[in-house]
Amino acid sequence: MIAALLTFYISGMSSHIAAFNILYTLRVRLTDHAAKVPMGYHTQTATGELKKIIEVSVEKIEKFIAHQLPDLISAIIIPLLLTGYLFWLDWRMALVLLIPMSFAFWMQARMFASDEGRTAYRDFQFAVEEMNATAVEYVRGMPAVKVFGITADSFLTFRTAVHRYRDISLRITDLCKTSYSIFFCHCKFVVFVCCTYRYIFGQPSLR
Repeated sequence: MIAALLTFYISGMSSHIAAFNILYTLRVRLTDHAAKVPMGYHTQTATGELKKIIEVSVEKIEKFIAHQLPDLISAIIIPLLLTGYLFWLDWRMALVLLIPMSFAFWMQARMFASDEGRTAYRDFQFAVEEMNATAVEYVRGMPAVKVFGITADSFLTFRTAVHRYRDISLRITDLCKTSYSIFFCHCKFVVFVCCTYRYIFGQPSLR
């Protein structure tokens, strides 16, 4: 337990240090590049879009490097170790359990790898980018909102972006609900089989 906690602490600290160093370097380079582009680019590009790229988009890299990358390594190593442990206990029981687990992961991969899934997630990223950019412009226009009593509905671009984000989120939810339900039920089935087998036979062996 102590070794596991120590390893988790070291990996977390190392990944966060690496992530923040990468973020700092990227933001410095992006800022230097933005200062060198022609003025026509700045007049044609919304300030919120540039702000989103430098702050929000770069910040997403930190989440992947500092959190998702260690989780990805754990997600690969732990199932391999558990699979090896199951085969060490009893290879026949391990083979039986691998059938529903393989089917469950296949369902997840099939959902994300399909043309509809890739299109939906691509549109989702575009919708998030558009909503963030228009939200910044809306916040910058708040003085005009207070002075002239303008409502949020008057900002047609912002309203359209929010509605597009809502519609795409609902589409992704509808796309994932069936596959995720099957995936979740199969994972529960694996746990149920293991617990039932342990309870009935008293030991994880078919001999």
